[in-house]
Amino acid sequence: MITFVQQLLACGFLLLYGVLALQVWRRAGPVRHDRATLAWGVTAAYFLLTGVYSTGQSVLAAVGWSLGKWRGKESALLQWVATWSVGANLARGLLGVVFALILLALLVTRRRWALRAAHLAPVLLTVCVVVFTAVAVQMPSINNLYGLGTGGAVLSTITAVILMGALLAAVLNDGIDQLLWLSLALYTLKETLSVSLFTLIAWWSVIRASEAWYFFYWVAVGLALGMSLLAARRLRLAGAGERVPALFERMYTLRSPVT
Repeated sequence: MITFVQQLLACGFLLLYGVLALQVWRRAGPVRHDRATLAWGVTAAYFLLTGVYSTGQSVLAAVGWSLGKWRGKESALLQWVATWSVGANLARGLLGVVFALILLALLVTRRRWALRAAHLAPVLLTVCVVVFTAVAVQMPSINNLYGLGTGGAVLSTITAVILMGALLAAVLNDGIDQLLWLSLALYTLKETLSVSLFTLIAWWSVIRASEAWYFFYWVAVGLALGMSLLAARRLRLAGAGERVPALFERMYTLRSPVT
């Protein structure tokens, strides 16, 4: 039962982060179409979508497990959730790759297609997750623990690498404010740690390290909570009309003058 609680907390905080990110973007008003603010919009779209999806899946799984414990046998609800859970997890992993690509494109180029993709992120991500899930659940070869572990490890690796590139680009061009940068850095760390967990799952038939779940989910809860606190701080500053600088923007005044 503790695993379901951890899942709900981790997913719930990511959903909360998405809600707060959306409010930050909406508070921007007329300037919400500049690159830094668009990054908040893209981030909000991704975390709202993946947060609703993962939280709903966790709630259904927890209810199905509880019904099974109460009746003394596995519930039909839990059996139904199990038929598409692996596909849903892999679809969300692939959605993370799409989100990271849109964010990277927004931060490294000012081409019209990149800005348009950022503006259309809610639609693009919604279509992607529906298509990805529909395709994944129809592939029996990956709907098992090995498929979940292998696919999850690969997708988390790709997502983390692309996000690292986006974070580097944001440092080089002051593309996003420091609070968004820090919150995305926490998420990148979470994706990096996910690689290890998914690798263990892929080897589950050989190594059943159940304690890895508990460690991973508590770390995920802590990181998601940190992301939400950073977004809440950004929202308070937006409400006060204060500008948030880029990550190293305040250090520019410390540079020695060129003689």
